[in-house]
Amino acid sequence: MSNGPWVSPPIKPAVRVAFRPPMTLNIRWSATLPGDARHLLAIDPAGAHLYAGDGWGVTYASLSLRLIDMNDGRELRRMRTKYQQPRSITYRGPDLLVATDSRLFQLSRSDLQVRRTWERGVPRFADALELESDKLLMTNWLRPTAGIFDLMSGRSARWLLEAGLRPFRMQTHLAVYSLHSGLLRSVDVATRSSEIIFRGAAGLWVALAADRWLALLTGPWKPVRGGLEEPVKETRDLVVYDLKTGTARNRNLSRDTVAVEAANNSPILWLLQREPGPRVLPSIVERVDAQSCQTVDTIAAPRGSDVVQVVADRSVVFFGQPQYREHQAVISCGIIT
Repeated sequence: MSNGPWVSPPIKPAVRVAFRPPMTLNIRWSATLPGDARHLLAIDPAGAHLYAGDGWGVTYASLSLRLIDMNDGRELRRMRTKYQQPRSITYRGPDLLVATDSRLFQLSRSDLQVRRTWERGVPRFADALELESDKLLMTNWLRPTAGIFDLMSGRSARWLLEAGLRPFRMQTHLAVYSLHSGLLRSVDVATRSSEIIFRGAAGLWVALAADRWLALLTGPWKPVRGGLEEPVKETRDLVVYDLKTGTARNRNLSRDTVAVEAANNSPILWLLQREPGPRVLPSIVERVDAQSCQTVDTIAAPRGSDVVQVVADRSVVFFGQPQYREHQAVISCGIIT
């Protein structure tokens, strides 16, 4: 694909989407977690467990990572994270790696037993992790630098790219998209080298569906404070790049949209949207076929709840009902069938 400026071709007639029966939302369980917002929620690759980090409003001494049974929401284990909030997770064989504000833990996936802890030289505030051999790519989506942490030596290196970095897997290799510059790069963590695949648009969220369609919620970045820039909080503009054909489709959405998620095993996009009115958090999921950009169906959160996370490859939606006075939230696990 060319490295020149990306030009969106004229919109083609809509592709007809095969009939899909209405989807059903089944709330499997609800559990009360400490913190009223911003919980880390990650489903184990085997699908049996949920790793849940405490959210905002928890005393530092109590901050923990919890092992939750995905069948019924029972808490099975708990591990204190040393006065720092769990921020991001990835997996290393039978273990998991969890980053907090400035520490990194290697834990057993089955019982959270601590295998190893790194407390010095760990890149701070990483909200996304990708492991390549023994080198860990650590990014914070607002920063223009990525951190590379060597698990063997315990040393880290800084890699200057662009702001708004979102890493993901493309087939067998690692890529990063800069939401600030619109550059999609394939990257080699070991050599800190990259190759621009194409130049897209700036935006606030990006996801890859079926290893082919790159879905971007487009929108400008604006100065906020101290010379920093941040993207807009919501948008109604969606562009889907077809990485196989080199074409793009644009779609104007009917609701304010704050995030898009997707899976490698499906062409369906999951758009997290707000209801009309003065809402801050999303409470609707609109599912869109990536190839045609047509709506497949919509899923509404239970009354009084917000959509806090979508795990597209598991067809799972987590809903949250904050209880601010108690500094906790009721998290519900919904399965889409």
